Amino acid sequence: MPSAYFVAELECPACGTRSPADESIELVTPLVDGGFWSVGERDPDFTWRNVRVHYPVLHEPAEGEPIQLLETWVCPSCGSANWARITFEDTEITAIAAVPLDVLTVSTAHAISEDVSQSYQQLTGEELFPGGDIRADFRERLLAALQR
Repeated sequence: MPSAYFVAELECPACGTRSPADESIELVTPLVDGGFWSVGERDPDFTWRNVRVHYPVLHEPAEGEPIQLLETWVCPSCGSANWARITFEDTEITAIAAVPLDVLTVSTAHAISEDVSQSYQQLTGEELFPGGDIRADFRERLLAALQR
């Protein structure tokens, strides 16, 4: 599968260290093939159609609404696994920010990395991909579990 890196300085919620804006944060995406993508970068593959092919959909964006994608990253200092929100307006990355996996983050995002499967199982006690297909109601079940 093709992949590229999103790069940004992100503050680790576990240790407070600010990461370098490079591949050491392991913020990998299958949206494009190769390269390093930061705020201000444009690519014709940064479209909702392409996002929904590669990521589980949380909810459809309204017309003209910036697309919010949740992806995992790793703190190069302490090794903790974290979440980042990548925001696209048209074909441009307009923001990359560290975020918690919480009700507000999930309810406002449009798509999420399949890496959420481990958190989903810990929170709900269920598999995200039973029989290989994603649960149709996974967003609602994840939000309910995050509210507890």
